[in-house]
Amino acid sequence: MRKVAFFDIDGTLFRWQLYHELIFELKNMEKFSSDEISQIDRAFLGWQSRNKPWREYENTIFDIFEKKLTDISLDDIVLASKKVVERSGHKIHNYTFKLLKDLQKKDYFIVAISGSGQGIVEAFAKLYDIDKCIGHLYEIIDGKFSGKTKRYTFNRKAEIVREVVESENLTLKDSIAIGDSYGDIGMLELVDNPIAFNPSKELLETAQQNGWKIVIDRKDIAYTLENQNGSIILAKTDEF
Repeated sequence: MRKVAFFDIDGTLFRWQLYHELIFELKNMEKFSSDEISQIDRAFLGWQSRNKPWREYENTIFDIFEKKLTDISLDDIVLASKKVVERSGHKIHNYTFKLLKDLQKKDYFIVAISGSGQGIVEAFAKLYDIDKCIGHLYEIIDGKFSGKTKRYTFNRKAEIVREVVESENLTLKDSIAIGDSYGDIGMLELVDNPIAFNPSKELLETAQQNGWKIVIDRKDIAYTLENQNGSIILAKTDEF
């Protein structure tokens, strides 16, 4: 049985968010109305200027995208995904990229789990020879988006981990998972070696409570923090 490693993509391997890039590419392709474009731009500027919280911005653009999806062709989504990956697929974190390559050399089965859409997740995962990728899956009927979702990944990562381990005949012995947000906690709880990467407040608190490894990636240095006797100490630095 092969050992397994689970990677979150958005904010963990990829430096930004694939679905945000996809939405803005569709905006550039004029697939949204002028009013929808104004809403997207206002939400983005509100977050950038710190006048709106991240979650409000994220919910705004995601709601616009999902409501518009039935009016956007599958071909346009494929084209936009291709453009995003070609333009931005190289924008990855040094630490997680090195971890990915090291684990591939050790013959780990690599799984990417993301809240971004399955199509763009597949395009990104292909760049890095990831064995299996699981993203948010929208229903397609007769080549068109129906407006319904076939598979959610948000808050289901623990369930997905169990499903993949069983279906691919993998072992959780020496397993690894890395993620950056609250939604990754369930996945991290199931593996032998969880890593909280540039963690959100909620994930940082959980990592500290459970003694998980914490990694802060900044420019060309990654700082690894570990729990020793109830205290968080700097255990290692990696330069890239």
